[in-house]
Formats: sequence, structure tokens, C-alpha cells
Amino acid sequence: MRTRLFWLLTLLVSLALVAGCGGAATPAPPAEEPAAEAPATEAPAAEEPAAAAPATEEPAAAAPAGCDDPLGCVTVAPGEPIKLAAAQSISGPTETLGTDEVRGVELAIDAFGDVAGHPVELMVEDDGCSAEGGQTAATKLASNPDVVAVVGHTCSSSCTPAATIYNDAGLTMISGSCTAPALTAADSHVPSFLRTAPNDKIQGRVMAEFAYNSLGVRKAATIHDGSPYAEQLQQVFADVFQELGGEITTQEAVNVGDTDMRPVLTSIATGQPELIYYPIFIAEGGFVTSQAKEIAGLEETILAGADGLYSPDFIAAAGDAAEDMFISSPDLAFAGGKYEEFLAKHQEKYGEGTLSVFHAHAYDGASIIMTAIEQVAQQDADGNTIIGRQALRDAMYGTTDFDGITGKLSCNENGDCGDPKIAVYQIKAGEYTPYQSAAAPEGEAAEPEVVEGCDDALGCVTVAPGDPIRIAAALVTSGPNATLGLDALYGVQVAVKQRSEVLGHPIEIQAEDTLCSAEGGQTAATKIAADESIVAVVGHNCSSSCTPAAPIYNDAGLTMISPSCTAPALTAPASHVASFLRSCHNDNVQGRVMAEYAYNELGIRKAATIHDGSPYAEQLQQVFADVFQELGGEITAQEAVNVGDTDMRP
Repeated sequence: MRTRLFWLLTLLVSLALVAGCGGAATPAPPAEEPAAEAPATEAPAAEEPAAAAPATEEPAAAAPAGCDDPLGCVTVAPGEPIKLAAAQSISGPTETLGTDEVRGVELAIDAFGDVAGHPVELMVEDDGCSAEGGQTAATKLASNPDVVAVVGHTCSSSCTPAATIYNDAGLTMISGSCTAPALTAADSHVPSFLRTAPNDKIQGRVMAEFAYNSLGVRKAATIHDGSPYAEQLQQVFADVFQELGGEITTQEAVNVGDTDMRPVLTSIATGQPELIYYPIFIAEGGFVTSQAKEIAGLEETILAGADGLYSPDFIAAAGDAAEDMFISSPDLAFAGGKYEEFLAKHQEKYGEGTLSVFHAHAYDGASIIMTAIEQVAQQDADGNTIIGRQALRDAMYGTTDFDGITGKLSCNENGDCGDPKIAVYQIKAGEYTPYQSAAAPEGEAAEPEVVEGCDDALGCVTVAPGDPIRIAAALVTSGPNATLGLDALYGVQVAVKQRSEVLGHPIEIQAEDTLCSAEGGQTAATKIAADESIVAVVGHNCSSSCTPAAPIYNDAGLTMISPSCTAPALTAPASHVASFLRSCHNDNVQGRVMAEYAYNELGIRKAATIHDGSPYAEQLQQVFADVFQELGGEITAQEAVNVGDTDMRP
């Protein structure tokens, strides 16, 4: 229970003032530079899916006689369709995963319309979510000289052999869901392979950090099924979990097709893990989940999986045992209105909602292929359309800032094109619910526990004699922005040391890492808001972290005061959340100061800006631009980069 007292706000202001001010961008894994042989070409931006790649109005350039492309050419006669393939798992226990992607490709074709003056015909092959199935499907497609490119495959075990087969045939594939790190590692990448899906180096880290930092787990076990996806993903989780200080009690394996998981689970129980992470697929995942609670010692063990278990078929297979399980997956909270239009078109075409999590990634992959075809298609003297296979591959690798449903996509030299955003979901009442909503549904304030003598509208915190008053410090303490958070944390610690007691109680600081990101802020705030002994929060550091945290604290009746979240929107009348205060400046001031300095002191009359999409950077550069233009200056461009970009030359 929480009482909001004047002395507490005075203390928090003191703590936040000592912590200092500053803003930071949201960190993300670094992107590699585009391949030298694939010059950066910006794909046409689109406001809606239907405009993802406007039809080319100019006639295709004249092709030289014959084909001089190193990988050969596809010739499409006038009036004939361009043949695109989708190699996906459309049968068996992983059918929903592949069907979800096929539908994404079909909707992309519908939205794009004609490509280089031709309709697009989709050929669908079943990859079986297996090495054998992938090999069979790839061999069939590679033998068809009319196939221009492939969207697929569904599973990394299928993508791995397929990439080599396509490479030998001069075909190029782009996968919406093959996430295994080895597929785009410098020493094992095959040139035919690209993907719009996130790299599991990211998903594995997110889940390990969630388990260690948010759930407080210190001992974990893993299970994989021998597939490249599961084996590599659980290994990333294990490595990161141990880096954080956790213990991996065992790393077990099951076989695809196994139904009795009790021997493996019994072995795991001997290590007494607090969490089991099994990023496997639907059938085997269902058996692990339904049998885990039968094993002595695992009754209270937390169960966690990954995107291979994000399907209604898994919920059906696992039954009630899946309740409260955690699932890591691509974040489906895509920005902008394009996804909403996609979902409406999906409902209209198929009469139901989406089936899994990679439909939008497949949509973007197909759109990248069709955009690249329009860039390279030529016409010969007979009116045939000629598509060079190497030219097409180079254009796909040259994709930069493609405006997709899943974000701004740029492909590096090893084929990673995705805009990686990973979320953690919890299964509640048979639904995959964003974890932060599982604790406190958006728009619903938790009912405060009422005790005799407490009439505060938001409830009270009761501190027993001799116990400490607990304040959270939600700050970035790891990653590239760690110095910002550690600097603020030291300030909080100094303030606490200077004021050793409040109302006769010592002060205890609970530090949580916000990662200087929306996801990190959301996770830290959810954990803090669930702790009824926390009185208030100093933090967060970055505006991208403060923005989602403020409503979570507000719903829980907590108050935060930030030493460094400077974005104007955080305190604008139209968007301010009552839980949020700050002791640092408002960027309405900082942006004006810099614009006036540039115009009045430096005598500048033309300026450009760059931001990285974070609330801090985007809003601050906009204030600068607005004031600079008010003064009479010209803003020549307002550009954006992605967090993690290393090549800013384009």
C-alpha cells in the first residue's frame, strides 16, 4: 500500500537532482556494413501496404542481346507471369507456422500488383520444417528455370540445406523465420540466403536478460531438439545467462517425434533449476509442457519457450499446463498504420486472424524481392522481360531503409535485413499476452489493498519498525549506455548516504536495469510496479524507456522522477502521464538554445538534422528544426539512422 507524502517527494527530487541529466538513444545490436558488391539503393517508402512498392511507370530498360548475368537470367514472355516461390512448412505439426507466412506472401503480391508489367504467380512448396523437406523443396524449385526467387523457408533446419542448393542454381532466397545465428555468420553464410527475421543472437540474449533481471532467476536448464534453430538459440540463452552470473544446471536434448519427455525432465529436476528454457517446436513443446508439472521438484519451475511455440496449435497441445508460461518472440506491436491495414486485409481474405508471428516478415521479404525485380528488369528486342539473377541478388543485398511492416529494413553483407524487436509474452487464458499487460492490463489500475487507517486515493506503503523504506533506481547499467545509468546510480547512492534515514527508517535502493530501450523500460517498470514495498522510483535514464514505463507506474499508483528523460512529449499537456516528473531540463529548451546558437552565434542559415527514431533524438531535432526555421534558417533535410548502424555514408 502506498502513501504519497510531501517528505517523500522532497527526497525523490533530491535524489534525482544529484543523479544528473542527459538523454540517450535506444541501444540495439550493431548492424554490419552493406556488401561492397551491393550498392545501397533505397527502396520506395510506403505509407500503406498497398503502396509498399509503386508500380514502375517507365518501360523496362532495353536488355542487350543474350544474357551476360553471371548467374544467368529468367526470361518472361509478354503476358506471362513472373513466378515467385514460397517454400514453407504447410503440413504436419508446424503447419500453422508456414501457412501464416504463405498468407503474408499472398497479401504482399495482392498489394504490389503487377511487377515490371507482369502479374506474379506464387508457387508453394512444403518444406516440412526439416532438413529432408527443405532439401526436397529446394531441389524441385532450383530445377525450375522460371522461378525468379524464393520466400522461405520456415525453419532453420530446412533453410540450412536449401541455401546451398539455391546458391548452386543461382537462385536467391529470403526467409521470414529462419533465425539460427549460423545462417548469417561470416564463416558459414551462403550468398543465396537473406532474411527479414531477427537473428537469434538477439532473441536468446533478450530471454536470458529477462529471466535473470526481471524474473530474478539464478539457475536455469535448457532443452533443444537438435535442430539448428533450437540448438543455437538455447546456446545463446545459456551463454548470456552465465555471463550475467546465472548457473545453467544442464543442457538436455530430445528428438523430434518424442512423446515421453519424463526421463529428460527427471534428469533436469536433479539440478533444481528455477526455469527451463526450451525453444523447440509445437509437438515436442506440448509434451514437455504438459508433463513438466508431473515431475517431482519441477512443480514450481518456470517454463519458457520461443517463437516456435507461438501458435494456437501449441496452446491446444499443451492444454492448461501452458498457462503462465513465458514465450519470447518477435514483437508484433509494429509502429504505424501499415500493420493494421495488413490485419484488415488478412481478415477479409482468410476470414480469421493471423496464425503465428512471421506473417509480416514474410510480407516484407516478398516485397523486397518484387521491389528488386523492378529495379533490375530489362526488355529485349522481342518484348521479353529479362531478369538477371546476380543483378537481382545484388539489388536485394543493396536494400537500405526499406519501409516495411516490421520496420526500416537494411540488408548487410551476410544477409541480415531484419529490424529486430523481441518481446516476451505470457500465456494467459489461452492467449499470448505481452508480459507487462499480464501484470497490470493497460487502462486498468490495480485495486489497492486497503488497511485500517489508510485513506490515500492510491493506497499506502506500510513499513514495519526497523524495516527500510525501499526506493527503486530504474537506470541503464549495461550495454553501450551503461555510463549514463551508473553515473545516475552513483548520484542516488550519494544522496542516500547524505540522508541516512527518513522518518526513522534507513533507505534501501533496489536497482533495475532499463537497458535504455522501450523493451527494457517496460520490463523494469513491470517488475517494480508488482512490488508492493517500493515507495517510488528514481528513473528512467532514456526517454525511450521512460515513455512506456510511465503508464505502468501510473496504473500501479507509483510515482517516478527522472534525472535524464528530456523528451518534450513526456511533460506536454496532451501526453503527460501523472506518474511522471523529472529534475532534468525539457528538450523544448535545449533544442531552442542550440537553434539560436547556430543561427545567431555561428551565423548559420542552412542546417540538416539526423535522429535515430528514439523519442529523445526525434523530438529534440524537431524542436531544433522548428526554431531554426522560425528564426529564418532553412532545414535542408531531416534524416534518420537506425540504432546499431555503422556505415553512415549513404
